[in-house]
Amino acid sequence: QKQWTPKSWEKSCDYFRKAVAKDPNYAPAYAGVSTCFDGPDAGAKSRAAIVKALALDPSLAEAHTILAFNLFGDWNFVGAEAEYKQAIASKPSYASVHRWYSFELVALGRLDEAIKEIELARDLDPYSADTTEWLGQVLYHSRRYDDALREYRRGLEIHPDVGRFYWGMADIYEQKKMFAEAF
Repeated sequence: QKQWTPKSWEKSCDYFRKAVAKDPNYAPAYAGVSTCFDGPDAGAKSRAAIVKALALDPSLAEAHTILAFNLFGDWNFVGAEAEYKQAIASKPSYASVHRWYSFELVALGRLDEAIKEIELARDLDPYSADTTEWLGQVLYHSRRYDDALREYRRGLEIHPDVGRFYWGMADIYEQKKMFAEAF
């Protein structure tokens, strides 16, 4: 996945559901399915799929990452951090866990750690628009505006159609009182 769209998300969900139907013991498919729910009972359905994935494969980094993200959304930062660390221990080369863990670290004000995690994610997946954009955001929150600007420009070189990079650059220019550039 390099860029999320509603259409790509629906297609992914269709593939995850087909994989579960074809092999009900395939843990990664349940981890994927856990991201496919919406509506009032989405949380319960997502948790059930994650529990199933982890029952089938307790070391599955993707499932620990999704569980961590859900715990973070429930304001359970301690539980989320434990799950992120479990995912990293299981699969240190999984770029998404480092990106998502950096979200929690920013929320907790641990910006130096967040930068290390998101830079590791970028090194593992240098062409991800989401990772590059979030690296820019973490640098922005750290008030490292020139570094953030460099990341956004790098992102635009690789993904010229991703508008989020322009939004990020505008925020930086605004902070630097460069209003014409921001506009």
